[in-house]
Amino acid sequence: FIYAGIAGKLTSMGYDSITARARTSKAQKIGWLGQSLMQSGISMVMPQSAVLYAKPLPEVAFLVDAAARNTRPARSDSLFEALAALEERRQSDRATMIGGQVGLR
Repeated sequence: FIYAGIAGKLTSMGYDSITARARTSKAQKIGWLGQSLMQSGISMVMPQSAVLYAKPLPEVAFLVDAAARNTRPARSDSLFEALAALEERRQSDRATMIGGQVGLR
């Protein structure tokens, strides 16, 4: 809201931001703060837009379908799998070393 007010002021100044500074008053800022709070409150009370749950438009349906089919594992899953494999190998190597020492006795 504040930047829109500054843009309005610049428009009324003929887009001349060099010779004068575009300012908004404290009262305007408080008014925009109140307006913002009201919009936030209303959005919490009112139901959400049905557009969020509507079927996608035909122009973008292929993108939505592709995103829904994407079953590639997350990067964190791949990292955890690699770390688990390394730990398993370390334990196997350790068991082999311990087993070799026991055989020497």
